[in-house]
Amino acid sequence: MKFTAEELFDLTNVSGGRFAVSNLSEAIKFCRKNAIQHYENFPVASIMIPNRIRNMIYPIYAFARIADDISDECNDVMPERRLNALDDLQNLLVNTCKNNIDTTNPIFLALKWVIFEKNIPLELFIRLLTAFRMDVKFVQPQTIYSLIEYCNNSANPIGELILIMFDEHHQETIHYSNKICTGLQLINFWQDLSIDLKKGRCYIPVEYLNFYGLDPKNLLDEKKSGKLNSCITQILNDTKKIYNEGIELINRLKNNIFRFEIALIFESGLRMIQKLEAMNLYLIAQRPKLNKLDYIPILFSALIKHKIT
Repeated sequence: MKFTAEELFDLTNVSGGRFAVSNLSEAIKFCRKNAIQHYENFPVASIMIPNRIRNMIYPIYAFARIADDISDECNDVMPERRLNALDDLQNLLVNTCKNNIDTTNPIFLALKWVIFEKNIPLELFIRLLTAFRMDVKFVQPQTIYSLIEYCNNSANPIGELILIMFDEHHQETIHYSNKICTGLQLINFWQDLSIDLKKGRCYIPVEYLNFYGLDPKNLLDEKKSGKLNSCITQILNDTKKIYNEGIELINRLKNNIFRFEIALIFESGLRMIQKLEAMNLYLIAQRPKLNKLDYIPILFSALIKHKIT
């Protein structure tokens, strides 16, 4: 479901504009359609998950998707207007889900139900919006630590929200979930390197580029550069290290269906890292993605390596 800028802005007001709905069922249906029509590398609310939990995940995904589109897809809209729209989302979140104001906005009608059912802290959604504001006002990260801090807002809250859905949200699982979610976000940065560079965005930290004597403005010209090859090798190694630190999450989960889902996601991430490593400096010219054949080894690895029964 691809929205125009004006349609996205409709979804930042309490009525929902042209997308207004009259009941929760219609709201969930809208969120579900929004979720399943977006391409993602990693499963989102797959059919293995019980229907009630999937219906709760759809509004969370829809909220994040709409905010992401406002921050990153409305390039013909002035940054100030996009920032105002993200502020409107936060105000709507607080008004509908904390102050209990009625809404016919499909995303917030459904999100209100989920937040009340699971007693979700609004801070998790506000952290997501913080990351999306950073996307609008993009500044190249100086260090790997500043990039990880960005991931703490952009990716880690999603992991926590999913843990809450399965009643698996506690200090241990949060720790390992954060490692996986940060790793997945980093994987996505390197996967999208060719796209982001053309948009004038470079997520490779300045400290890496300086160490290898690279200029972010000229990376697209470094197609046969040994320096770029070495730089990308390092960032992939560092990403893999962070990501692998999260593997213990699978063993800490009690729900077997959830364990299998996370095992699939984890193995999908490892498979993508392999593709990134194989392409290396060609990542500046082409975006890799998983295909149907990739999911065969992913499935077997999830079942056998993680002893899913």
